[in-house]
Amino acid sequence: MNFKHQKPVLAFLILCFLLISEPSFAVDNPDIGTGLNQIDAKTLADKILKIALGASALSGVIATIVLIFLGFRLKTGNERVRSEVKEHIMYVFIGMGIVGFAVVLVGFAAYLIKGV
Repeated sequence: MNFKHQKPVLAFLILCFLLISEPSFAVDNPDIGTGLNQIDAKTLADKILKIALGASALSGVIATIVLIFLGFRLKTGNERVRSEVKEHIMYVFIGMGIVGFAVVLVGFAAYLIKGV
C-alpha cells in the first residue's frame, strides 16, 4: 500500500481538527451546569425510557427480519448450511436477551432518576 498520497490528507485533517477545536480552548471556566436545574427528573427519566424502548423495538424488528431470512435459508440449505443457520438463530435470541436485559437496566436507572 502506498502511503505517499495519504500523508497530505492526514496532515490536512489534523490541521482542521486543531483549527476547529481552538475556540473551545479559549473559555477559561465554562459553566457546564447551565440549564440543568430547569430539567424535571420525571421528564428526563421518561425520555430516557422512551429512547430505550424505541431502540429495543427497532432491534426487535431487525431480529424478526433476520429470523425470517434465516428460516428461508434453513428450509433451502444443505446440512452444513442448516447447522450454520441454527447457530445464527441462537445468536439472534442471545442478542434479543441482551437487549431485553439492557431495557430492564435502563428502566431501573429511570426509576432511580425519578426518585419516586
